[in-house]
Amino acid sequence: MPGDINEILMLLIDGVKYHLHEFKEEREFESVVEEHAKDIFGEESIYFGKKKISSLSGIGSIPDGYAITFKDTQRWYVVEVELSSHRIFNHVVPQINKFINGIRSDRTKRELINYMNEEIRSQPIIEHLIKERFGEVYKFLSDLIYKPPIVLIIIDEKTKELDDVVSSIPAETKVLEFKTFEREGVGLGVHAHLFSPLFSEKQPEDIIENIRKMVLSWGNVKELKTKTAITFKTKRSFLQVYPEPQKNLLMINFPDGYKLVDNMKLLKGRGKYGRYIKILRLLDSTYLMIKDYIKQAYENSLKTK
Repeated sequence: MPGDINEILMLLIDGVKYHLHEFKEEREFESVVEEHAKDIFGEESIYFGKKKISSLSGIGSIPDGYAITFKDTQRWYVVEVELSSHRIFNHVVPQINKFINGIRSDRTKRELINYMNEEIRSQPIIEHLIKERFGEVYKFLSDLIYKPPIVLIIIDEKTKELDDVVSSIPAETKVLEFKTFEREGVGLGVHAHLFSPLFSEKQPEDIIENIRKMVLSWGNVKELKTKTAITFKTKRSFLQVYPEPQKNLLMINFPDGYKLVDNMKLLKGRGKYGRYIKILRLLDSTYLMIKDYIKQAYENSLKTK
């Protein structure tokens, strides 16, 4: 339960005061964790929240989430999201132990692998990344899930009771403290989170700069910059890059995208001509995935309509 220090804990950012937010319900906290899963586990990860995994029948107990990371070392996590105001030991220990016992059977492992495989197949960028690094997705998952998971307890405040919890779980267990602050006079609409990510990721070379160098090296290409986009053209525009910095995303727009061969099923849009791809700006491998699409668009722009 929060103590006196939490009642006066304050975050000061450029003179603006933020006060500690106390979650009333666990599901509210779970939603925040799921929203920031890539901030916790890294860009090269995939998170499966409780809503998605509640349909699994063979597992004795449903955790709050699973996560898989595959940047340097491949790991999978069983995630429990807890509020310090609840009776942690009585809730977490029986549930985790029940889950760990449940996944010992091959049938349960296969059910979990099948579920994760379908989820990854629905996310082309993640699917391609895994295939490029490790080969077939199902085999990657099988090799991983047959290894013991890491239990991750995400909690709004570390307590002494957590030591007893960790020592009572028969698996490698980590604790991540995740605090949320809300702006004074505004509330949760303007907020900040304080936590230590599990992985410190090096900043890869900016994908926008890689795209610029590649496209401009082809010759006969003009570049037009505005506040919201960079447009590249030969006889006509063939590529527009729209950064979305708040989400670490790029939207790559192809004005004549309907002509492109979409081998990786990445193109979006139902208009007559235009198509687009959204990619993670800070993920090295996404640049490799879109090079062929950009090259196609460039070559098509040189042809007579």
